[in-house]
Amino acid sequence: HSTDDLASSLQGLWLPLITPFRDGELDETSLRRLVRHYAAGPVDGFILAATSGEGMSLRTDELERLVTVTRSELSASGRHLPILLGLSGASTAKLLDALDETAAWPIDGYLIASPYYIRPSQRGLVQHFTALADHASWPIVLYNIPYRTGVSLTNETLLQLAWHPNVVGMKDCGADRAQSIDLLGRRPPGFRVLTGEDALYHEALADGADGAILLSAHLETEAFASVQTLRKEGDRNGALASWK
Repeated sequence: HSTDDLASSLQGLWLPLITPFRDGELDETSLRRLVRHYAAGPVDGFILAATSGEGMSLRTDELERLVTVTRSELSASGRHLPILLGLSGASTAKLLDALDETAAWPIDGYLIASPYYIRPSQRGLVQHFTALADHASWPIVLYNIPYRTGVSLTNETLLQLAWHPNVVGMKDCGADRAQSIDLLGRRPPGFRVLTGEDALYHEALADGADGAILLSAHLETEAFASVQTLRKEGDRNGALASWK
């Protein structure tokens, strides 16, 4: 599957969709309504089953249903939006199995966080993500969120992984502006960087990020999108005013 297709669409405002439940089960009616609502607005892509989407607590059959219903509703809406599936885990072998289990699902890529709790070395992180990228049927977006996983991907590690043909970008939740600016200045062509820090959205765009994956964009979706639209149009003052 083409990494170029995902890389070209990995920009703008992405929504890490919440997963609705009712009586302990996936609420398909509410899911369809959510997808319809946000697909009609200025959202450029969906992340399903990421940390904000209850992915770590869903069974494989529930994950598959989540993806299938979302794709079905997007098709019915007439708008093709890319879907990333959130995968997490501390075991490389288990994640390789998960990549096999999800290879035929109607997704466009994966968002994969660093292994949590075990705090691997940078060398271990390179080996882990390289093994996944070598194996995955869909392109991978790295997820650096050290305050959740206990380990940070350094820029040297990120740059090494960024050259892998099946790694197309990253969600940056490092909350370290200097590190982000350094990465943006040194990344290879086509490697996308989207901020996942809602409060740092405007400054990330000002520093050169390609977009954002923002949980807060479930609310005030239009306002979040307008910040980026105004910046693209060259109206930096307007973007700042819209942000404030």
